Amino acid sequence: MHLHGRDDWQFVQSAFQKIWGYSNFRYPQGEIVRCLLNPQDALVVLPTGGGKSVCFQLPALLSKGLTLVVSPLVALMENQVQELRDRQLPAALLHSEQPKSDRCGRFRI
Repeated sequence: MHLHGRDDWQFVQSAFQKIWGYSNFRYPQGEIVRCLLNPQDALVVLPTGGGKSVCFQLPALLSKGLTLVVSPLVALMENQVQELRDRQLPAALLHSEQPKSDRCGRFRI
């Protein structure tokens, strides 16, 4: 998805509210989401609880194709994937603590 104007950004904000229930982004979430949807590369450094998940999950949900997120925190990955699945949104995870059969069958193309 490329943002071309106010209507596109209103669509993004509407999706954000529908999925997460918030009417406004926290600073600097909106700027990050805008950057990733345009698409531009971004290096995002935020503190724990700073809302990083929204910054990569919303653009991924609004874009076509696969989004790959790399994280060293298995428990956080499991929690985020489960939250997306609870909302009936597509998500999967892959980590070394999973049984080999799960890892091998996770992403068949």
